[in-house]
Parts: sequence; structure tokens; C-alpha cells
Amino acid sequence: MNSTISLSDISTTTINNNDDINGSLADDWEHYRAYTKFYYITDEVFLYANPILIIIGIPTHALSMIIFLRKRMRRYPVSVFMAMLSLTNILILAGPVTMQWLNHKVFIGFVVTGSRFLCAFHVYIDLVGSSINSWLILMIAVERYLSVTKPFLIRTNFNRQQAWTIVFSVFLVAIIAPLGLAIVASKVDDCLLFFSKTYQIIGSIQIFFIYVLPSILILTLSIITVHKLRNRIRTRGSRRIHISVMLIAVSFSFITFTMP
Repeated sequence: MNSTISLSDISTTTINNNDDINGSLADDWEHYRAYTKFYYITDEVFLYANPILIIIGIPTHALSMIIFLRKRMRRYPVSVFMAMLSLTNILILAGPVTMQWLNHKVFIGFVVTGSRFLCAFHVYIDLVGSSINSWLILMIAVERYLSVTKPFLIRTNFNRQQAWTIVFSVFLVAIIAPLGLAIVASKVDDCLLFFSKTYQIIGSIQIFFIYVLPSILILTLSIITVHKLRNRIRTRGSRRIHISVMLIAVSFSFITFTMP
């Protein structure tokens, strides 16, 4: 009888284990099917959008960088932020965006099925570029806010050298901060980051500091700046007003295209 009970227990345990395995496989399949559907949708977007962004974006940002580095614009410290923002966008388009397009349409799967180092490098470069981009736009929003609300303070206490110091600090933090996530990405098998819970948690934290928090601050500062600017638009020089409007438009564009 003891033998019968033992066999029954073993059989029950085996069935339960099989149910757990089947349940786990079903969950994995649902995740895979959802990911595959998302993959094919984005695949079509990458096919047409990325080449246009690369072909038009790189020359446009290069021209923008040249304009903001000209002598006429160099007297404004904010031109340093704009020039470096253009340079960062060029690097993003030439790096992660191009790599992602090649991965989908030319060298299909070379990131997804490539080496762990290549996977981690792609994640790292993408995060560094995105961080620099969003934080520089935040610096532009802060500079415009102070220029409108405290113009005397900006004219007397803020110059190009200080702007370069801020840019260097932003670059340094952006290079160091994503290292942890890159290390995590390097340990995920076959670069299947979508299935890594650790990556999703750390990635969510990174997204908050790269996109959500800067967007909230940029939106708040831009709204205040627009309100103050509206009250002074009849008394201030039109050229300065035009610069403020242009830079505020950059801030709102960042928020608009980041929200999706």
C-alpha cells in the first residue's frame, strides 16, 4: 500500500510539473506572439522612415551646427547647446538609427542574433545619445527661462565658457550613467532583451530619467517662458524674441515626438 501511495504521489507531482511547464510555455508563447506582431509593425516603419531620417537628418543637422558655430551666433551661449545638440543628433542617426535599419532590412538579425558585445554596444550607444539629446534640450529650456525671467543675471553671469562646461558635464554623465544597463544587456542570451525582466526594470528607470522627467521639466519651463515672453513681446527686440521662439519650438518638438 505504501508503494501504491508513493507511485500516486509521484504521478501527481509529475502531472503538476507538466502543467507548470505547459503554463510557462503558453505564457512565453503569448509574449513571443505579441512581440512578433509588434516586430513586424515596426519593421515596416523602419523600412521607410529610417532611410528618410538618415538621408535628410544628417545634412540638416550638419548645416544647423555650422550656423550655430558661426561668429554671428557664437555670442549667444545657447548656440553651444544647439551646436552640440545637432552633433548628437548626427551621431544618433549615423549610429543607432542606421544600425537598427541595417538590422531589419540589410544585415537582417545581426543585432538580435549577434554577439553579446554588439547587443550591449547598441543599447549603450542608443542610451548615451538619447540622454545627451534630452538633457541638452532641457538645458536650452532652462537658459531660455532664465533669459526671459532674469535677463540681467544671464547677461552678467553666463557665458560661452560656462556653456561648454555644462555640455561637458552632460556628456560625462550620459557616458557613465548607462554603463549598468549595458552590462545587463551583455549578459542576456541572444540579445533577447524583450524577455529580460531585469532589463525591463532597469530600462523603465532609464526611460524615466531620459524622457519622462526631462519632458516634464521642459514643458513646465517652456510654458512659463511663453507666458513671460508674451507679456514682453511688444517691448523687447524682435531678434531676441525670434531666437526665444525658435528655441521654445525645439523644446515643444522634443516633447511632441517623445510622447509616442
